[in-house]
Amino acid sequence: MANGNQKANENVNVENNQVQQTPEQPQNVQQPAETEKGGFGAFCKRNWKKIVAGVTGALAIGGSAVLAYKKGKAAGIMSVPVPQQQETEDYSLNPNE
Repeated sequence: MANGNQKANENVNVENNQVQQTPEQPQNVQQPAETEKGGFGAFCKRNWKKIVAGVTGALAIGGSAVLAYKKGKAAGIMSVPVPQQQETEDYSLNPNE
């Protein structure tokens, strides 16, 4: 029995070797239907989502900076007390005033 199993395994190995030894068939290489065009327009078409996200982020950062500047300026103005008007001597030449 051991010889029978060994012969069966050899047959399987021989068949596997024969299958592996067959020459490789050339693969079909498909050419793209359209040639990709370079340039800025093609780049924008491929990456429009990234461009929109970048512009939106830049505008958000810029707008936030402007608002922070205005609020800081307003807070700085409000932190300084308003000078009180003191009566100063009147140096006018009109004696009736």
